[in-house]
Amino acid sequence: MESYSVPNEIIVQICSYLCSHCQNPGVFPNSNTVETRIEKVTLARMCRSSKRICSIAQPILFHYYACGNLARSVHTEFSEHYADWNRERWNLEDDKLAVFVRTLITRPDLASCVESLQLKGSGKQDVCTPELMKILGDAGSALGFKLPTGWSWGGWTGKYPDVWTDEVKPESFNENRLDFHKWLMAVAIALTPRTETLMYMCEYIYELDWSTNTPPMVLPALKTLALRGAQGGDYYLFQIHPFLTAAPNLQTLYALNCRGDAISSIILLSFDYNDGDPWVEDLAVSKLRKLVLDELPMEAFEKLMERCVELEDLVYYIHFWHDCPDITRAFSQTEKRLKKLCFGYLPDPVPTGYESLLDDEDYGTIPIVTSLREFTQLEELVIDQALLYRKSDSSRDTERLEGLLPPSIRRVHFTYVYKSMYEDLIYLASVAPGSFPKLQSVKIGLVSPIPPERVEEIEHMKTVEPAFADVGVHVSWEENVMGPFLYTAIPGGAPGLTVTSVPSAPLPFP
Repeated sequence: MESYSVPNEIIVQICSYLCSHCQNPGVFPNSNTVETRIEKVTLARMCRSSKRICSIAQPILFHYYACGNLARSVHTEFSEHYADWNRERWNLEDDKLAVFVRTLITRPDLASCVESLQLKGSGKQDVCTPELMKILGDAGSALGFKLPTGWSWGGWTGKYPDVWTDEVKPESFNENRLDFHKWLMAVAIALTPRTETLMYMCEYIYELDWSTNTPPMVLPALKTLALRGAQGGDYYLFQIHPFLTAAPNLQTLYALNCRGDAISSIILLSFDYNDGDPWVEDLAVSKLRKLVLDELPMEAFEKLMERCVELEDLVYYIHFWHDCPDITRAFSQTEKRLKKLCFGYLPDPVPTGYESLLDDEDYGTIPIVTSLREFTQLEELVIDQALLYRKSDSSRDTERLEGLLPPSIRRVHFTYVYKSMYEDLIYLASVAPGSFPKLQSVKIGLVSPIPPERVEEIEHMKTVEPAFADVGVHVSWEENVMGPFLYTAIPGGAPGLTVTSVPSAPLPFP
């Protein structure tokens, strides 16, 4: 087909329709789903159709790189063994990172087009010819990078064997392939200074320390960073220091699995586990506007909040009741700039039902949230019912919600609601015009399934809708299923998976 009659603007628009980065702003692009792979292949073929189309399509093709090696499935059913629940199933492929880095080296014009990266450690063999190794080595040296352990100028030409035999030639395979791939990831980051969003998955606890073989980087364009563990190999919050210092303009941080393996690791022996300072003392988080994280020790969480002086949007999940912090105390030393707060417990899918999780003796000691009125700029609140009411509490203390919310509130979302809040909700509707003039919506997430003994009171609670409608407040309902998949807290963090999302699935990042 002759393309010369088609205006450049139309070709740009066609190409943008084939770019996941262009079509889904605020969401990390991926290479896991069939759709994104087809789009990427189609865009690459367009680049080969003619020089004119290539000049237009190729910069769009390089808007993002995604390794594609995210989980293919997740075991979400109940298991008596905690380690088996939410276990991700992988089918790792060659992510072609070495070839991508070669293009960045030889085509700096295309390197400047990269705006989003998704990188993950890999146990797969990076097949590299001697010519490619020279290109990589020379570029790494020019950047000031030390060559990783096991570097071979001759490269590696074979598929890494599952079983070693006498017929296998060791020189064809890289026994230090993990270090080499980590080095490649650091080179890719250094060569793409216009990257605005980065998702980085570490497979091993030491992997975030990529700075050991590299000089200090500066990533002035990086605004959004998502860090997560992989295959059970989590990291520690204090290990993200190189990323934060390299990104002076970072605004949004997703730090999931940032507690490491707190049971078996010897790292924690070097400091007091209950002292929050070693977790956060060097972290450059003072400019963060949005923070999404989970499972920190209480003391570390409080110290972190003291340092996040510009924070406007906080999403925090706990996995165990004994880690539940006192939200108001955590912000007592800082100006309360929060506009959005999402705070909740992610329940395991136990067969005994949600309420059985509230029988845990640790739950009886958590600090119940009674008032957020000091948060004078808070506009949106997402919070579990269990963090507002103990199991034995009556919902007839009708002024409870009035005392909880600040006058600035616009949207309220109660999650994992397992018992009636009828009286408190009716009272909230009655005082909304005077006490909460900006209130627009109330959403109630009901625990699913609802136990038979609770059905009648829950159905009665739904009759609050007319009272709110009379004062111009919209009421909506949703199901909250136990066993949500943590990485749905990252926009684009669980592509192609059929899993339960965390309550109030996050909006695209700015």
